[in-house]
Amino acid sequence: MLDSVRAVSNQYHLESGPLLRYIVTLGYEVQNMQAIAGGVAVSLPPEEITQLLVLEEMNE
Repeated sequence: MLDSVRAVSNQYHLESGPLLRYIVTLGYEVQNMQAIAGGVAVSLPPEEITQLLVLEEMNE
């Protein structure tokens, strides 16, 4: 999903592409924050919490 949104954002960079990418990534950020809060609440080790996160891979 993130790759698709990134491609649309790059293709339509003067239109709604960047806004769409922001909205989608904001949704993933909310999920990540909920996973972190839930993991901390049940005392999961950081390594296990990290496995629950959605991360965007950046090609350099």
